[in-house]
Amino acid sequence: MRRSLLTRGQAYEGIDFNLSHSGNQVAVAVARGLRVGIDIERVIERDNTHDLASRVFSAAERELLMCTSTAGYLARWYQIWTTREAYVKAQGTGLSGIAAELPDPGTSWLAHAVRGVAQGYAATVVAYRKDCRRAG
Repeated sequence: MRRSLLTRGQAYEGIDFNLSHSGNQVAVAVARGLRVGIDIERVIERDNTHDLASRVFSAAERELLMCTSTAGYLARWYQIWTTREAYVKAQGTGLSGIAAELPDPGTSWLAHAVRGVAQGYAATVVAYRKDCRRAG
């Protein structure tokens, strides 16, 4: 869910918030002067993690998964997924943009794993500023 206290054509200085829910958990992110996205997911075994990773994740993300132990694979997969979903929510493109190549973190966006999330869940929040310019 996206809400912005801003009228069309204004510079982005308003308050933005985003919601996500999974299972019996809800996550909310609020920011001023930035777009914000959040995603929370219940970490459950899925039959299609490898297929989704091959279609959605970048080559570097897939390589990171391949280097992850079997025990840590699912947690890493959800870390990548929640980051991608929070990013597209902050950007405002919706899930249709989830497979797009992401710019390097720190250029126009930052992601943080949410600490203190309920056991068995993964959550990431992304702050996005469209008007940032790459240094260099």
